[in-house]
Amino acid sequence: MSLTFGFATGIFEYRLANDPHTLLRAGAITLIIPSLFEELLFRGPLVALQTRLHASAMTVVALGSLALFVLWHPFNAAFMVTEAQSLFFNWRFLAVALFLGTATTIAALRAGSIWPAVAIHWAAVMSWKTFFSGPDFF
Repeated sequence: MSLTFGFATGIFEYRLANDPHTLLRAGAITLIIPSLFEELLFRGPLVALQTRLHASAMTVVALGSLALFVLWHPFNAAFMVTEAQSLFFNWRFLAVALFLGTATTIAALRAGSIWPAVAIHWAAVMSWKTFFSGPDFF
């Protein structure tokens, strides 16, 4: 869904990254930030609360966490990674973040662990950087 949306709206364009050293560096960094950091922050509490909350309350908490995940990106661009403002405030990027957040939320809750979400997040970011013209903010 993200790929179809990304290409249809122009947020993605096929462009193969050709510097293996940059990709190795990006792969290592993106494993920690954003993948592990954001999954611990946004999906970690969901996994911890999963056995403590009723299903309807868990749905509300999961939707709140998903909303915070999407809003985190413009906040991050406004105050920390200012060079990402034009991208992280873009509605098309935020839609892709919503798709990614939905997939990682479902994966974490089904597995009862953040690790599948970390793997999905890392694979998505690295695919974007490797094949779809994603910028390097590191």
